[in-house]
Amino acid sequence: MSNEVSSTVLEPDSLLTSAEVAKLLQVDATSIINWSTKGYLQYYRTPGGHRRIRASDVVAFLKQRGMPIPQPLTGIDEKRVVVVEHDAKAMKDAKRLLEPYQHVLKQIYTQSPVEALLDVATFRPHMLVLDASVGGLNALEIVQQLKQKPETQNVDIVLIADSGDKDYEKRAVEVGAIGVITRPLPVNYLLQTLGLEEKPS
Repeated sequence: MSNEVSSTVLEPDSLLTSAEVAKLLQVDATSIINWSTKGYLQYYRTPGGHRRIRASDVVAFLKQRGMPIPQPLTGIDEKRVVVVEHDAKAMKDAKRLLEPYQHVLKQIYTQSPVEALLDVATFRPHMLVLDASVGGLNALEIVQQLKQKPETQNVDIVLIADSGDKDYEKRAVEVGAIGVITRPLPVNYLLQTLGLEEKPS
C-alpha cells in the first residue's frame, strides 16, 4: 500500500484493495477477504474481477464491531459545512440555529470570503453557505470558480440573502449553486440537503 493511502484522510467513496484495508486495520489480508466473503464487510468487484472496498463501508464495519477507526478514515462519515456571513449579526444568528446539530454536522463560520476559500480547500466541506453580498465581491463569480476546480466542484453551494429574487436564483443555479435561500437560515432545508436527520442534540 502506498504511503499516500496510509497518511491522508480518505473520501467516503475511495475504493481500497484488500491489502490496503488490511494495512489500515493492522490485520492480515486474508482476514479482510474472509470478512468480505462472509458478508461482514461490503465489497465490489472490478470488471477484471478484483475486490474493492469503499472507505465508508470500512468505517461502518468498524463501528458495528466497536473497533477503533484509524486516522486516515477518521471523519469520513461526518458532514461538514462552511458558513460565510459578511454581517456579524447574521453570522451569530446562523451559529445559534446550526450549533445544536454539531453532533452530526461539523461547522466553520467566517465573515471573510477569502478565509472561506481557504476553508473549502482544507476543511473539505460538503456544503458552502455563501452570503450573496460577500463584502462587495461577486458571489456568482466565486461559485463559478469553485465549480470549475476539480478539487472543489463537488461542494454543494447555497447562496443566502435577505430576500428572494427569481432572476438572481436562476443565474446562481446556472453557474453551479444548488439554490438561493433567505434569512433566517432554513436549518431543515440544509440538513435535508446534506442527508441528515433533523434532531438537535
